[in-house]
This record gives sequence, C-alpha cells and structure tokens, in this order.
Amino acid sequence: MWRVDAWVSRSEDGSGPQFSYRENILNDLQRANEFSQLKYTYYQANDRYWTFKSVKYNFDASEGTCKDFRYFCIKFNVTDEPKPMFDLPLTFSVVKGEDERQTVCKRLGACEGVFAKTFDWDLEGEDPIPGQDTPVTIDIDVTFKRHNRNLEGDGLWRVALFGSSNPGGDGPRFGEVSQILDAEESSEDIREGTSLYVDSIETDFELGTVGCVEDVEYICMEFLKGDAPNPDFTLNTAEARGNATRDSLITCKPQECQSRVVFTKLQATLLSPDVMVEDTNDTDTKVKLKATSNKQLTTTVAGEKLWQVVTFFSKNEVGGGTRTNEQPQILSRTQEDQTLPKGKNLVFRRMDFQVDLDGIICEEVPFMCFELKKYAESSIDFTFETHPLQDSLVDCISMEDVCKG
Repeated sequence: MWRVDAWVSRSEDGSGPQFSYRENILNDLQRANEFSQLKYTYYQANDRYWTFKSVKYNFDASEGTCKDFRYFCIKFNVTDEPKPMFDLPLTFSVVKGEDERQTVCKRLGACEGVFAKTFDWDLEGEDPIPGQDTPVTIDIDVTFKRHNRNLEGDGLWRVALFGSSNPGGDGPRFGEVSQILDAEESSEDIREGTSLYVDSIETDFELGTVGCVEDVEYICMEFLKGDAPNPDFTLNTAEARGNATRDSLITCKPQECQSRVVFTKLQATLLSPDVMVEDTNDTDTKVKLKATSNKQLTTTVAGEKLWQVVTFFSKNEVGGGTRTNEQPQILSRTQEDQTLPKGKNLVFRRMDFQVDLDGIICEEVPFMCFELKKYAESSIDFTFETHPLQDSLVDCISMEDVCKG
C-alpha cells in the first residue's frame, strides 16, 4: 500500500540531485500498515499520529561529498499498485494539491571526509641565487585523524610552494609553484591511522630570494585536495575550525638570506693619471679595484645596488683618522649591480671619477684610499663580512710620486 522514498540532498526542500536514493525503504509489514480515519486525524495529539516505526535506511557516502550531504529527505506516497483490503478503489491525494507536503527534509549533522591534522615539510636547495629558480628537494609529512577513512585514487593531493611575508602564509604569494607533486606523488593512497609521507619531491623555486628581500621572509607550503581527484572526496582540516573557508593546511618557516660574501683583501691600482696637481679640481681619475673573496664561505651574490666604493684622502696608510674630500660612491650604476659569482673575486676593472685637490697641497694628502661596502639600499639583504677580522675593507694608494706641486 505505502511507499517512502529516501535520499540525501544539498537542498532543504529535497530538490536537485538525489544522493544515495532508495526507492521505498518500508518493509512488507510497514507497507501494509493499516490506516484508520477514526484513529489518525490531523487534530489528534502527537502520540496519536499514524507512524511507521524503525524504518531502516542504508546510506552510501561514495556517491558524493560532504557538500552534498546536508539534508536527509523522505517522500510519502502510495505504491504504484496498491492493494487495499476492500473492493472499492483507493484514492490518494494531498491537501489543497500541495505536493510538497509529501516531502520532508531534516538537517544532517556534521560531515567529515578525510581529516588532516598536521602538515610538515623539509626543503633543501644548493647554491641559491636571488632572482633565479633553484632546483630544490622536498619531503612532506601529513598526519590524519586516527579513525580516518581509507582513500585510493588518482590526483588526490596538491601541494603548493611559495614565499610570504606572513608566518601564516596569508597575503600575496611570492614565486608560487601551485603543484609540486607529479602524477604518481599526487596519487599516494592513505590507510586508516597512517600518515602521508612523500620524500624526494623535486621542483624549481626562487629559493635564493626568500629572506633576502623585504616582505618575503617565510617559505610556505600548502596541503590541499587535488584539483580533480578521482574519486572526489571532502578534505577536512584542523585549521578549518572557526573558518569554514579553509580546506587546507599551511605551514611556513622563516628563511634567512643565504647570500653571503666574505672578503679577505682589497687591492687598489691607479690606472691614470700619472700626475695630479695640487690645488686643482676635477682631475679625471681611473682606478682598478680587486676584492679577494673566501671561496669556501662566499656564495653567489646577485641583485641591484649591491656595492658601494667610497674614496677619500688620508694621512694614514690604512685610511684611519680624518677623511679629506670624501666621495661616498664612485661606482657606476652597472658596477653597483655587478654580480659576484660563487668562487670568484669581485673586480671593478675601471672606476671613473674626478679628484678635487682645490685648496689642498700634496703633503696634506699622502694617501688616496678606497673602502668597499655593502650598499645600504641593496635590493637583497645579503651578509657582508671581512676576514680575518670584521674591519672596514680599505686599501690606500701612495700619492708620493703622483701628487705634484
């Protein structure tokens, strides 16, 4: 006689796709449940309503994901061929023709798919250079809730790699690699109670820039569900609590600038002129400057506004004491930006500048000195050191045979 269809729906009225649809979930006894107008009318107390007790429904969660499992719905009707216990035909209708009265939906509780708890990673890259991609090797480790479901398939996972100014990975993403996993790595399956561990992941990333430029101080990775997993599933994360839009785990680690230079010696050579005349100005001068680096401790240094060379006159052969007619920068823009390759010395083959000896006599300036420094406004925050001591890197040229009265 009676029929109750059941399904799960995204909609509170049961419209749209019907997931885990079951046609007539009543058993034989329930389908023959007797209805008496005298016993069951709409104005009777609740405990006198016509009821079907202990109706069983088996839910199949493989047909959708959590976003689909919001409401449980049933629709009451008569069977296609009812067989009443009397000879008269059975007529079944809905009050005022409002068919929606036949369907009732109730909100389901919380739905959990695959629940990821923690995400950790390690990254290694050799000889990173600011502004250039570096081959890196990555290991990832994701832990899941203890009673997590098993999951097998293709394209299940995505891991993004990027630089950030924020320890939580929020805001603009620098140099993002949206997927570091290949087809095999993204299809790693998980079993109940086990973690997802993938090692030796290889990709290219601008590692040398992170930590060396302003506002990019962290390396971050994000663990997500794949863009088109087969089968589809719901990924729940610990970070989603209180934030319904967060369906991923992000872990960031601070990164120090790995660009470093260690200089051991500075050598200046006067190329021209052969003679400078005291009490004159605007004398065109050319000097070669070589800074010897410690090859074991120095990395490649690349960027903009890296170097500053100060020139001045001194009465001291090491440039100590009062500096006369100091010029704060004699390098050209090209020389300021000159890259120092790993394993090489920094050489400025010809620095062109003008010397001012106006009002100065030769005995007052026995030495012309040069100091090499890191440019204060460098585009990268590299480490500048001198060995064996952390002293100013200065070299002086004797003016005894150059300056004439």
